[in-house]
Formats: sequence, C-alpha cells, structure tokens
Amino acid sequence: MDQYLDNNHIEAFDILLAEKNTLRPGNYHPFIFVSSLHWHVPQQGSALYKYESKRYVSHISKESVRASNFMLLLVANKSHWTLLVEDLKSKAWIFFDSLPNPIHRAVLPNVINHLYTETYVNYFEGDIRNWPLSITTKIPTQTNGFDCWMFVCKYMEVIILPRAVNWKEQLHW
Repeated sequence: MDQYLDNNHIEAFDILLAEKNTLRPGNYHPFIFVSSLHWHVPQQGSALYKYESKRYVSHISKESVRASNFMLLLVANKSHWTLLVEDLKSKAWIFFDSLPNPIHRAVLPNVINHLYTETYVNYFEGDIRNWPLSITTKIPTQTNGFDCWMFVCKYMEVIILPRAVNWKEQLHW
C-alpha cells in the first residue's frame, strides 16, 4: 500500500501478458514491449550511451514489427510513468496518462526520435517521427500520487485485447 511498483513489476507483467498470449493464442493482439529502462539511458556522448541504448531495443527486428500490432513503450517523466503505444497497423501513436498533464507528454517527441534513431529505419513502414499522435482522454485515471504503474499495466492489457475498447466501461478500476 502507498508504495511504488518498480521496473521489475512491469517487466513481470509484460512477461505474463506474453505468456498468456502464448498459452491461448488470439486472446491478445501480438505486441512488442520496450522496457522502461530504455528511457533511463546515459546522455548521448557518454561511454555507456551506445551500449545501454541499443540493449533495450535489441529485440526489435523487421520481423517482430511486421508480426505485431502494437509496440508498448513505457515513458518516465521524472517519477511519473505513462504509456506510449505505437499502433503499427494504423501507423499512429497513442498516449495514455493516468495523471493527465501536458508536462508528461512533453518528452514524447524525444522518445519517438530516440526509438527511430536506435532501431533500423527500415523496420517500420514510413517515418515513425511523422506519424500522428493522439492523447487519450476519458480513460481511468489515478486519484493518488503512486498508482501510475498499475494504470500503465491495465492500459497495456486493455489495449492489446482483440476487441474494440469501450473506455466508458473501464472508467472505474
């Protein structure tokens, strides 16, 4: 209670979603998960930059992108976590924030540009930096200062469901 979840929890949740999809194919859309650690890389120019940055996108390939419907990217802005979804079929970005604030989305162009430069350009159809970005509204939001990880997990799970999402039904988590 009143405690933050950490990267290990969200990584475990991703593994659980992937395992559930393996055990029961068709329960979820195929997806690629990009670890939140990817966005905690050292500044460009430091000795660790290339290693740390490439390490968290090494599982992304042209084949994995073509086989997936979504890429789920965890984004941290200071201590608040949000979810940036790359809809690979619609060629669009969708942003989910459990504490809606323009400051939280201010880092998104940098995140998208970083993903673009750290993966091979031909993995994606077109320039992902130019894909439209929508900010999702009328979604469940947190009422405290520590549940953002739980909301990110629930957003991930609901987004990859094979049926259309009716967020109105999801408003009271």
